[in-house]
Amino acid sequence: AFDDFEVEHDFPGVGRKVMVLNARKLWREGSNAELILLAIEDVTALREAERARREAEARFTEMVRNVRD
Repeated sequence: AFDDFEVEHDFPGVGRKVMVLNARKLWREGSNAELILLAIEDVTALREAERARREAEARFTEMVRNVRD
């Protein structure tokens, strides 16, 4: 099992995507087959928004530092 494994990939025709993967091993009663449940969440927009927020905070902090009374 794993949680919140972040992967970036550049897909042809789609572009760069950031995905978070979570996985669990499953067992079916009466069967020896091992199954994997994989959840993939596209967090590209969230990561871009976080980057933009950090950049805006940095610009604001720099602006405040440069203000003189």
